[in-house]
Amino acid sequence: MKQTPVLGPVPFADHARVETLAAGPEGGLARIPEATELTNHIASVHAGALFTVGETASGAAMLGAFADLIGQVRPVTRKSEIRYLRIARGEITARPWLGEPADVVRTRLEAHGRVDFDVEVALSNLAGETVAEMTVTWNLSRRA
Repeated sequence: MKQTPVLGPVPFADHARVETLAAGPEGGLARIPEATELTNHIASVHAGALFTVGETASGAAMLGAFADLIGQVRPVTRKSEIRYLRIARGEITARPWLGEPADVVRTRLEAHGRVDFDVEVALSNLAGETVAEMTVTWNLSRRA
């Protein structure tokens, strides 16, 4: 997957040890390592850590799809929903994809000056089991 430059560091994601591995037109990839400080009271990956890696991965997908617009638009997360499916242990990867084609999103942005769109994210353990699913709604609005 082609790498796209990021907007800059995200201090909280750095604090949570999230690594963004890829950001390109076809999606992205982020991960968190197996680390004691990312666990909860039952020694599984903390829900907040799962949320953070998923939200960060969604940003990689957004950036990968709209990198050429970043100086012209303001990207913000409008809402997020996560569904925890099983106990998560060890390293977790988050693979995002746009919920609709990027060109459709661009058309709406051109017509209205702002657009909401969903990025879907699957979070998996090293065995390839999906431990959580997430939907992040992003908003792009034209800078004045």
